[in-house]
Amino acid sequence: VLEEDQACWNLKETSLNTRISELEQEVNAPATDGAGRESAREIKMKEIGANLLSNFFDRRRKDELRRAFLSWSTQAKLARHLDLAKEMSKELINTRKKVLLLKYHFDNS
Repeated sequence: VLEEDQACWNLKETSLNTRISELEQEVNAPATDGAGRESAREIKMKEIGANLLSNFFDRRRKDELRRAFLSWSTQAKLARHLDLAKEMSKELINTRKKVLLLKYHFDNS
């Protein structure tokens, strides 16, 4: 069974390699007329243009992702700092009450 699968995959690989070679020869073959040469050039330019667009959109997506993460992390930090500030104000109020209580106690003594 494994040998049959291996033979099948080898056959597919061979046919794909043959097709790749044919396509490379079509693109790289020198054209006899100006129109054929221009079409090969146009194909190459289209590939380059597609590459440029792909890179542009990829950079844009990464930049948007970076900005979203920065915004989220900033909001998370602010929320955490706000919680810390609330806790500190509660502790300050408790400390103030205790200091006033001690002051009252020493003034009455």
